[in-house]
Amino acid sequence: MMKLRCYYRRTIALCLLLQYVTNCLGFGPVVLRKSPWQKDDPQSLGSRHCPRLVANSLLLATTTSTPLAACHVIDPKESSCDASRAVGFYVHIPYCRRRCRYCNFDILPIGQERKITSSSSDDYNELWNKGFEALDRNYTWAIQQELRKLFERENHFAVMNDNSRKSVTLRSIYFGGGTPSLAPVSTIQTILDAILYNDQSPFAAAPNIEITLEMDPGTFDQAKLEALRDLGVNRISLGIQSFSNSVLQSLGRQHTVKDVWESIGLLHLVYGDTLNYSIDLISGLPGVSLAEWAKTLHTAVNALQPPPNHVSVYDLQIEAGTVFGKWYGNGDVAEESDRTHNSLASKASTWHATKTTSPSIVTGGDVKIHPLPSDEQTAFHYQYTAGFMRSKGFEHYEVSSYARLLSCADDEATSPWRSQHNQVYWGYNTQWYAVGLGATSFVRGRVKARPSTLFDYVKWVREEPDDEEVQVEETAESSERNEQVDLDRLQDVVLKRLRTKEGLDLNWVRTQYGERYVSAILKGAELGLDLGLATVAESSSSSNKRLQLDDSKGFLFSNSIISSIFVELEQVQNVGCISSGRAQR
Repeated sequence: MMKLRCYYRRTIALCLLLQYVTNCLGFGPVVLRKSPWQKDDPQSLGSRHCPRLVANSLLLATTTSTPLAACHVIDPKESSCDASRAVGFYVHIPYCRRRCRYCNFDILPIGQERKITSSSSDDYNELWNKGFEALDRNYTWAIQQELRKLFERENHFAVMNDNSRKSVTLRSIYFGGGTPSLAPVSTIQTILDAILYNDQSPFAAAPNIEITLEMDPGTFDQAKLEALRDLGVNRISLGIQSFSNSVLQSLGRQHTVKDVWESIGLLHLVYGDTLNYSIDLISGLPGVSLAEWAKTLHTAVNALQPPPNHVSVYDLQIEAGTVFGKWYGNGDVAEESDRTHNSLASKASTWHATKTTSPSIVTGGDVKIHPLPSDEQTAFHYQYTAGFMRSKGFEHYEVSSYARLLSCADDEATSPWRSQHNQVYWGYNTQWYAVGLGATSFVRGRVKARPSTLFDYVKWVREEPDDEEVQVEETAESSERNEQVDLDRLQDVVLKRLRTKEGLDLNWVRTQYGERYVSAILKGAELGLDLGLATVAESSSSSNKRLQLDDSKGFLFSNSIISSIFVELEQVQNVGCISSGRAQR
């Protein structure tokens, strides 16, 4: 406990130093705000971005679609979705040109066409196109099959509950990956038509539905963008990650800085004043100094024209099974082109273990392996990010998420540019459907994860029963299992809500689970409350109390605070199970 308190105080001292350094750099006053400790793609939290539809397909009989963009474009003056009971839909498009060195997502590397320099290049491109068309045709078929079974299940549920057709209104549809912009427009249209316009579909679009498509720079042209806009795609998530070619190369990214500028120019050309786009950046990268990171943030906020309405900043995670995992001692699988650098892994592992700040690098071929930043450096970069974005008029509404405010003067306002789809994931009574390889859905209190390899996913789609809702008579054993599921759900809500600006509604916990669970949560957060890393705030307009982590010092230690809360919740449940068992005996 004493060591933890000392570590907290050391980090707070770093925050004060940050304030001084920021003022010296001329970025103005900094208000310390939140932190991105792991990627927030909700599909990863449990997340990240063809031949045409067969005309005689009997799987899904689609009707003529009405372009959503012609009906509605997100208005920045509209209120951010209440999302208390919102419903979202996630579609996983797994295609990527290659696997980045830090990536452990469920993807399918497809390569890319070569520049035509000879007849052999032309032959290769022809074979590549045929191969990708076959892959996309099979994957689209699997998605259609899963959708057909989903429609049957939901329509059966609607009949059983006397609900009408089109009874599920979608607040958002999110195409993630992978790199969905690599998919043919016809594939995106097939899926959207099936979800929203098929006669058998139970889904209808909300008047202000948000439809997001993840894209990488250099993977689309003007014609593709115009087609996607006409289909109703009204929000773009652009995976930039860095504005340095050398950093992009070290990450294994395929695009260049030039591609970034050209892509944003195309977005502006096609969408004009209605453009609503978000960018992704990665912090805590090997070899990136504070000065270089400050330049990255400055470019993102001040140099991009038009500027993004939303910025997601994810802290680099070293995952087992990735190239970075091998280099930095946390994995055992590397891509083929990097196997010649095996001797570098041990040195990189030493850097990671000792958290050295040495600027020395190891070079192998065209790869330069920089040491990882220390925990203190990573925390410092995060604190700087939070303060800088805050000073530039962005609302830090979630650990990794910043949304532009309409007025920089109102620092407590809610931005209309929040990701509506992510807010579905973070809600209390929300639910989301999902289709595709590795996707996770949460419907009527049930979490369902799909297989993460193409072979297993297609097999699962073929074999999954059309109606998997089985009613069973509740027994003491099943009741105990339901209590466990409820605790899992509570822990999931605690985890996600404490990563948000609004925090956790304790009255909701009291209503759903009882007073003893509220007491357990407050006991788990006790150290954070004592150190000023968390607060219990009471609404001025009601008696609602919320547990909120401080922005940003509390978010830096969110994992520790949340873990302590989980321990207390599990102890409460264990006591309840023991009492229940004694009563039964």
